[in-house]
Amino acid sequence: MRVADFASWEREFPLRYLLVRDVGDEQDWQAVELLARCVDVEGLYLPREHLDRTVLVLEGCPADSPLAVTAAGPGGRRLGDLMLEVLGRNDDRPPHVFDLVDVSAVAVRPTAGAPGLVDLVLGTGLRDDWEYGRPRPPAQPYFEVRAADQRITAPLTHCGSIGGLYDHYPSPGPCN
Repeated sequence: MRVADFASWEREFPLRYLLVRDVGDEQDWQAVELLARCVDVEGLYLPREHLDRTVLVLEGCPADSPLAVTAAGPGGRRLGDLMLEVLGRNDDRPPHVFDLVDVSAVAVRPTAGAPGLVDLVLGTGLRDDWEYGRPRPPAQPYFEVRAADQRITAPLTHCGSIGGLYDHYPSPGPCN
């Protein structure tokens, strides 16, 4: 089949992208196999100087928090730059701050088994200033997301775990 053969679909929102695999040969060099139809593709047109993108899942955020309300709203896909503070519930280590660059909301979904809480799936560039090796979460982590604008002092949301945050760093090697 050719790309034009996949261009229509029965959805109320517009089809914008097709993910296809080239299966053409000498007789039909335009033949493709359809892998996915997409409404949006995050990070497709970012300039190369941007940070590598990662997906973070903020698990168990209050559904009425400012970040959750904005992410779930009609214009909530682009959230701008944010700060993520990693805190210990018992102040067992100093806070660690990540810069979340050019954040976009991928999904907002209810947290399983926790009414009133949502999981925020965010696409973001991730930057930190950790100079002393691999960052590790505190024994009992607590996360707060804040606006990059320091004039806004209240957290935008908070949660107890973030999937994908520490996966970004390689495991430390053996000590010599």
